[in-house]
Amino acid sequence: MSWFKNFFSCFCARSIMSNSSKHNTNYHEEEDLNINQNQPPPHPSTLQLQEPSSSSLLEDAEESNLNPRSNVPQIFTYNELDDATNNFSHIVNLCGFGYVYKGTLPNSNQVVAVKRVGESEYLVKSHMLSLLSHQNLVTLVGYFSQGNIHLLVYEFMPLYSLKDHLFIDRFPRRRRPLDWNNRMKIALGVAKGLEYLHNGTNRPVIHGNLTPSNVLLGQGFNPKLTDFGLPSININIQSWARSNRAMGSNFGYSAPEYITNRTLSTKTDIYSFGVLLLHLITGNQAIVNRRSRSGQIIWLTQWVQAIMKDKYHLIDIADLSLSGQYPKDCLESVLELAGLCVKNDAEERPNIIEVVQQLEILEANKYHSPNK
Repeated sequence: MSWFKNFFSCFCARSIMSNSSKHNTNYHEEEDLNINQNQPPPHPSTLQLQEPSSSSLLEDAEESNLNPRSNVPQIFTYNELDDATNNFSHIVNLCGFGYVYKGTLPNSNQVVAVKRVGESEYLVKSHMLSLLSHQNLVTLVGYFSQGNIHLLVYEFMPLYSLKDHLFIDRFPRRRRPLDWNNRMKIALGVAKGLEYLHNGTNRPVIHGNLTPSNVLLGQGFNPKLTDFGLPSININIQSWARSNRAMGSNFGYSAPEYITNRTLSTKTDIYSFGVLLLHLITGNQAIVNRRSRSGQIIWLTQWVQAIMKDKYHLIDIADLSLSGQYPKDCLESVLELAGLCVKNDAEERPNIIEVVQQLEILEANKYHSPNK
């Protein structure tokens, strides 16, 4: 485990940046929003949004030359979405630019999530998601745009986000802990989604915002990525980051090269994926809910590094909610892979194909409880 000795050093000088819940873009059950039931939910037409210019972002998306997907998203009328959401009355999440509403399309009875977005996000994502299609990417069902109202219609993910299941202490009434097999299934699905973004199109697409909030879960804990970014061609980093609330607002997931000089590449996604693997193993958030004796914040990667000085303390790293029900050799192998992904030097990190190959082996090694 000597690889753990130095790959966290960049965290020592980091300042604390908040991961406010207003930046989440996944879907949450309405019971967590604490919305005043005596007041009607805000209607999309009443919301005022402020965004950066969208011209450079749209140009980047249009230059991507991505392969078109087979099913074309539908263009909805405002009245159709108003009816589907029962006059936008069923709020399931607060997102960065407003609200996400749950609805049912009357013609197909498909349950959908209708998200109010700003102009930049609408132009880019309606274009990008119309071209991308993969079993591990959230599907864009359709959209509406008129005046200053821009709505994206996504498939609804019934198990909400990975964050809701991992950080169960925040939602004690809602979820049962994820077992080891489902954690590996999710890790492999996320990796395959990234593999498609990086290698499955004419131009690599950088997710740029890979966090547990942006991994949505369908039936059977099948994961799908959401809120991914732009093709890696001619990216206007500042405009893109403002539009997507990218790594700058998710500091614990940011690769060192992004922190120092705003460099984005497929290897920055690999770094964020390594942190995601550590979440799956430990059940801890990016900032561990502990403080050192000096009063400094302890990052998840620092916390793992300290424990990994002695390989016999692996039991102290595993999520307590697993109750020891995981294959010990696989735990160490996943930690090894996570360590490679979060190397400080981007060139030393594996590519996504290598990550998928390793996870396919680990996911196939199912844990079977001796009590069954």
